[in-house]
Amino acid sequence: MDRLTPKAVIFDLGSTLIEYEVVSWDELTVKCAARTHAFLQQQGLSIPEEQEYISLFEDIRIRYRDQARLTYVEYQVPDAARELLGSLGIDYQDDLINQFFETYYRPVAEQLYDEKYYSARMMQSFLKRAGFRKISLEYFNVNQLALFTAIA
Repeated sequence: MDRLTPKAVIFDLGSTLIEYEVVSWDELTVKCAARTHAFLQQQGLSIPEEQEYISLFEDIRIRYRDQARLTYVEYQVPDAARELLGSLGIDYQDDLINQFFETYYRPVAEQLYDEKYYSARMMQSFLKRAGFRKISLEYFNVNQLALFTAIA
């Protein structure tokens, strides 16, 4: 068999490959949903009480996750947000969806990428020592997740 030469290494920082979480994703998604609840209230929108809202959002998110497992295409929070807001009878524009999206992921940045627990610079240093010549920290889809890319 021929030896494979990787062109890139991509680290999925969602604990798919490496467990590093200080907060479980199940707990974190509740925090994310609660944050969007507060955001929508601040916008003056009529929404259910927090627990009902979180349950509704979780039901939608689970449906999208189940579909993602079947299609091997990860769902996007903006798609779930559109369905959620539509089900609540809220007219929305892309600007509201983008703000919803950024609000949803703030707890991720606060909880999972805290320098105290996980250092992007440490990973970059490790990759440089491993021989990768170009390493950058990129942001995907309006700062959804921090992704490392290393190009050999």
